[in-house]
Amino acid sequence: MDEIDGERVYLVFEYDSGKGVQVKFPAGTNNDHPGEEILLTLDRETHEETGLTSRNPQLVHKDERSRGHVKFFFISHFRECDGELRKEERVDDDGDRQSPPFWRTAKELMVDPKDGGLFYTHRKALEEAEKVSV
Repeated sequence: MDEIDGERVYLVFEYDSGKGVQVKFPAGTNNDHPGEEILLTLDRETHEETGLTSRNPQLVHKDERSRGHVKFFFISHFRECDGELRKEERVDDDGDRQSPPFWRTAKELMVDPKDGGLFYTHRKALEEAEKVSV
């Protein structure tokens, strides 16, 4: 999260698993790292997907209804991140593609996903992040 011209913006990327493009927040699981602490998963996944790590992540939302696993959503101000923002497309082991990360306002993210808005399962986290003072 950062601000441009006084408006809060969020770092997102386009994710394409072959079933259509979805705009999402950086995310991931610890399925391949059983027992991994939540903050280590956050660091690993955020770095893989954005090139950044956060010095001060704040939990903004916990979603326990998502396909039998728990999703934790964190927010961090860009000035509290280390690393260099990823500039190239990323392809994971399953062939899923991720665009380089980019910035969007909450208003831009709340449009219909078919029009480039945030994927539905990430919207509650955005609503909660908008309430947080960073």
